[in-house]
Amino acid sequence: MYLTVVPGLDRKVIGWSLSAGMEAVHTTVPAVETAFARRRHREGLLFLIRTGGAVLREGFS
Repeated sequence: MYLTVVPGLDRKVIGWSLSAGMEAVHTTVPAVETAFARRRHREGLLFLIRTGGAVLREGFS
């Protein structure tokens, strides 16, 4: 099981996803979508991902 968490600047969890695999389409992407839905994102939003390049290659290319 993989847990992906998106914290806000106040360190509260604003998005999360639980999945059986490490594919970004099942982990990072749903967590970020949840965070965007909960916090109406504004222009100029900064999103930092602190993992290896494997997550980036698949879901955010």
